[in-house]
Amino acid sequence: MAKSKKREAPTNVPGAAGRRLKTAAAAHPARRAAQASIFDSPIIGPAIALGVTLVVYLRCFGNAFVYDDHEMIILNPLIGDWSFIWRSFWHDVWWFRPAGAFPKSSYYRPLQDVWLGTQYHLFGLNPVGWHVSIVLVHLAAVFFLYQLALFLTRSRWTATVGATLFGVMPTGVQAAAWPCAIPFPLLAAFGIGSVWMFASRAQAPQRRLLISIVLFVAALLSHEEAVMLPAIMLAYVFIIEDVPGPDYQPLFRGLSGRAIRALGKTAPYFVLAAVYLCVRVAVLGFISRNSRNNHATFGQVAISIPSALAHYATLLIMPWTAGPAHAFTFANTPDSPIFYLPLIGFAALAGAVYLLVHRHPHRRLYCFLIVWILLEIAPVMNLGGLMKVMLVQDRYLYMASAGFTLILADIAAGFVARGGETRQLAIAISITIIALYGVCAWEVQGYYHDEYRLFTKCIQEDPASTLCHGRLGMVLENQHDLTGAEDEFRTVMRLDSGDGAALYNLSRLHAIEGRYGESWDEMTRAFKLLKSVLPPTFYLELADVADRAGHRDAAEAALAQAAADPRTAAASEYIRAVIAVRHGELADAENLLRTLSLRTPNYPQVWTLYGDVLARRNDNQDAVAAYRHAIMLRPRDAELRLSLALNLRALGQDRDAIQQCRTALMIQPDNQQARALMAELQKPVESAPTGLMR
Repeated sequence: MAKSKKREAPTNVPGAAGRRLKTAAAAHPARRAAQASIFDSPIIGPAIALGVTLVVYLRCFGNAFVYDDHEMIILNPLIGDWSFIWRSFWHDVWWFRPAGAFPKSSYYRPLQDVWLGTQYHLFGLNPVGWHVSIVLVHLAAVFFLYQLALFLTRSRWTATVGATLFGVMPTGVQAAAWPCAIPFPLLAAFGIGSVWMFASRAQAPQRRLLISIVLFVAALLSHEEAVMLPAIMLAYVFIIEDVPGPDYQPLFRGLSGRAIRALGKTAPYFVLAAVYLCVRVAVLGFISRNSRNNHATFGQVAISIPSALAHYATLLIMPWTAGPAHAFTFANTPDSPIFYLPLIGFAALAGAVYLLVHRHPHRRLYCFLIVWILLEIAPVMNLGGLMKVMLVQDRYLYMASAGFTLILADIAAGFVARGGETRQLAIAISITIIALYGVCAWEVQGYYHDEYRLFTKCIQEDPASTLCHGRLGMVLENQHDLTGAEDEFRTVMRLDSGDGAALYNLSRLHAIEGRYGESWDEMTRAFKLLKSVLPPTFYLELADVADRAGHRDAAEAALAQAAADPRTAAASEYIRAVIAVRHGELADAENLLRTLSLRTPNYPQVWTLYGDVLARRNDNQDAVAAYRHAIMLRPRDAELRLSLALNLRALGQDRDAIQQCRTALMIQPDNQQARALMAELQKPVESAPTGLMR
């Protein structure tokens, strides 16, 4: 090894820093033959990795918003407020939800909300910009991984292939092609960059260490998985950086001394991780807790960990199995195959890995990367803290896959270094694998094109997923397929009779269909199941359904509950007026709406209903004024203009009425009522003598 022609550590680095570079270089000897001429330029390698990744991810630029994107972006009432950005540092990631007590989730990821708020101001609700920007963050992670791999192996071949494989890994699509999965690319970009700066700090000790620490803090604020980065850095120092001399005897004293030195070098990162955990406790009130709908016991979680690891090992080895959902079942007893079969498999795998690498010249590198993989998977082994329907997800493997792809690339580089036919075969296999990964990643992006495709695929992969059936039901409802939506909601209830959200959605569906008795019964049962997380608007819907089902007292009680909340106080008065109109109590409705219109002058539905009530009471002049105010707030409402035209006609203002009909038809050309009214109005006007025309 001493005689091999490898790139030496810089000789101008003084003292301990120079020794650190030299010992690190000895831990993973360079493969001279692995660097083909095409990689001699420092630009070619990263250009290939970034270019191939970008081409593969072009498909997602045509995707729409899906799943959490709707609530976190489209329906987020605060996302357009600049204060949303800085206030996110003091709350959990779902703090903007209108219902529920703080914290509203178990996630403290302030940079996620900062990113969402910033992107909203840049792109609004255009999904193209959101997808482009998250892919750019993914490309940054690819670039940093290239640089880290180059430092670890001093092989541009290994760095290029490893970074490219990571860039097009099909399991990475969920993290890099879904706007609300941004914490994972941010974690990877900041985290890998931090490890690279730390490992190469000898080249510029103060500057690189400072950059590493800043990137580490950013990673902590992006995703809680960043708390594993100090352990990864410690593993790097212990396994690679502090390479023992030839006379080293691996006694306990020697191992403990190396461990203490490694801990000393990484102490600032462990301190910052501890500070982060303290902030997390201050904001959330806990470090971790069980997910609300996950009732797995500690014992079930413990004996199910081998099965979860087996799922992730399968995804790494066969990434073409990537997708938006993966079925997972908890083990209940140690004699369950779910527990012991994965254990047997891992024992065999560990033995095979040991036999293959224990004498390999790059065994220290492989040992470090295996530790990387295990540490990055470790946080999601807290199965009790995850949603029951999302125990195994592609995005949880995002950071771990970086270590795996570097192992694959370095193994390939070993065969390339042998030259001859072996070299050509290794290059061909590497290109084939990259192409296979790229094709699969292209296909997986299609699953996230829209919600119908997403949840249809989810159900194919996990037929027992209540989440996917429920979301598909909502999609079908929006597509006006009420029968299909009802089937999906009933499927959820069959799978989980305690799913209050599905029961609530079913009750809304029945209300739309006019089945108010069923809707009332289902909604009251949903109320009992969802009481701790009810949005205040629930009481408004409950009041409307109760009244339609003939329960006027229950409707009044629900309205009183809504009126007690400042967020729904005005809306409760509006629903009260709607109910009064329904019962023919027009005078009461007029009084309510007159007061409400003064309190909420910018709500078009209030002015529209006010105009309707005035029109029904034959007060056409005031009705016209109310409709005109509503049109100012909602100028593209064809039905509103038709109502105005009818009242103008009643006042004899036919020309204005015709103009409103024309505008309504411009907005909605197939509006037959507007067309018929305009034809009726034009007859007398066109046939009248000129002097008698109004």
